[in-house]
Amino acid sequence: MEKIHFYINRLVPAALQGDPYQYRKARVLVIVLLFSMLIGCILSLVNVFVTTENPVPIFPAVIFGGFLLWIFKKKSNMLLIGNLLAVGWSAPLVMFIPQTGGLHSDNLLWLVVTPLIAMLFGNKRWGVFWLLILLAYTVYLYFIHDKIMTSAAQSDDELYFLISFFFLFVVIFSAVYIFEMGQLLIIKMLNHQKEQLENQKIEIAEKNDAMQAIENRLRATNSELENFAYAASHDLKEPLRMIGMYTQLLNKQLGKQLDGSNVEFMGFVIQGVSRMQVLLDDLLNYSRLGKQQADVRNVALDNVLFVVLHNLTAAMKRNDAAIVSPVLPTVRASTVEMTQLFQNLIANAIKFRQAKVAPLVRINVAESPINEYIFSVTDNGIGIPRQYQDRVFNIFERLNARDAYEGSGIGLATCKKIVQSAGGRIWLESTEGIGTTFYFTLPKSVAN
Repeated sequence: MEKIHFYINRLVPAALQGDPYQYRKARVLVIVLLFSMLIGCILSLVNVFVTTENPVPIFPAVIFGGFLLWIFKKKSNMLLIGNLLAVGWSAPLVMFIPQTGGLHSDNLLWLVVTPLIAMLFGNKRWGVFWLLILLAYTVYLYFIHDKIMTSAAQSDDELYFLISFFFLFVVIFSAVYIFEMGQLLIIKMLNHQKEQLENQKIEIAEKNDAMQAIENRLRATNSELENFAYAASHDLKEPLRMIGMYTQLLNKQLGKQLDGSNVEFMGFVIQGVSRMQVLLDDLLNYSRLGKQQADVRNVALDNVLFVVLHNLTAAMKRNDAAIVSPVLPTVRASTVEMTQLFQNLIANAIKFRQAKVAPLVRINVAESPINEYIFSVTDNGIGIPRQYQDRVFNIFERLNARDAYEGSGIGLATCKKIVQSAGGRIWLESTEGIGTTFYFTLPKSVAN
């Protein structure tokens, strides 16, 4: 079957293959001509081997069909071939109709195919032209037979046939004409939609290219910023350590000579240096996130939680905190980063406790229908006011007074960066005075 389609496509002129509508018409025309030639060959063989008296000359029609195919391939002119095919179809019928009964001849019905051929393979104007010729030929037959008729009854019978053929020809042609126009309209609409889709694809491709370029620039900028943060935090640690050390030595040597105000000022300097060291350590750790690809492995989060609780033992005892957790899954990630993630979230839950209320932290995990794990860490702490909830993941963002709660404001920003680098999302739900739940996801595709 594929070979048949291949050879049919080869007979269609290349000039018509670019337009889907003309290409479809050309294929149908080729198929009609090939089928007509095949039927002609079969009838010619029947005339030779079966019919003995007055055989119908069919073989010239086969030659005519081959000639039309050759002209069509050379000229690529649908209008010319449509009209030649109409002539080839109507010419033998016109010769036999007067001999086979005129208006009473069955061959007259087949003449309606002539304007249809001209319209389908040529154009609408030539279809109407051939319809008018057909109607004129029908009137011509009526007047020829009217002169031969000798009775009024026969004359009325001829008029009935004339009117019937008129209506029949017009109705058939109109039906095919409407169908062809509707099909052409549908094809035009489809072509228009196809052009719109192509334009949209081009726009989307251009936007994707622009977004890719922006993403590349952002990655380069982020990389530069991370390198700067790493270098700055690393290089500043040594001079800051020297400042802290000599400040403490100076405080010891001059301790008895300093008055109350100077002692307080010296304390401020020492506290500031200490906070700066913590800030630089946190910033250094933040700049390293996402660069520990060698540490990516199958991580049992139960083991991670065990290490985190061991690290937070002192804080848990001091605040009488309780941690509740189910069995956690194994994921493919960085052990260090997963430890940072859970430790930051649990430490915050213990730190931001309500007065005279023992901290209770509940960890849960569920499987999502979109191929990911959803983790939650819920506390019964002070909660986060609604107007600040969209700011807590920003780096260096502090919502409480420095003297009330320790910290550099990098912890939740670190959590966000860890989760996003693993392909997940992080968000929160909080009610002030009741508690906060942090949610984050990790894709199952990275899980073992």
